[in-house]
Amino acid sequence: MAYKLTALFLLTLFLISTTTPLAQGVLINGQNVIGLRIRGLLVCSATGNPPGPGIAGVNVRMSCNGGTTSLVQVLTDANGFFQTVLTALDGILFDQNSTPCQVIVDTPIANCGVEFPKGTLRAPISLVGNLIQTLLGLVADTTCGPFHFIPI
Repeated sequence: MAYKLTALFLLTLFLISTTTPLAQGVLINGQNVIGLRIRGLLVCSATGNPPGPGIAGVNVRMSCNGGTTSLVQVLTDANGFFQTVLTALDGILFDQNSTPCQVIVDTPIANCGVEFPKGTLRAPISLVGNLIQTLLGLVADTTCGPFHFIPI
């Protein structure tokens, strides 16, 4: 009896997985890209850009609609680096004609001796040019550009 239930469960799972379409991304160089790998560095400086020591434990969020909605959040590591992957499954819509995706850090930043007024540091996400093959499809390698302060 247990064998039949297990076989039925596996068959159902197989049918669902083979009939569900994968999320669509955007064409880059003729390739269908389903996600973005975003990398960056946040340092303790007047701009958040190098030179300066990295800031650990800062919440960094990614948005593709001007900051209204955060698609994913990640903490910087001990050296101020951060990395995450956004896919179409995260709700990202790749529309190159709309507001570009950006990295956002809320200020002031507690772990830094530089006095930031209330606002955000924002950096555009730029394509590095590499496409990485994953189990789900191609992911574009990106990095964030220089941070710019936006006061509130």
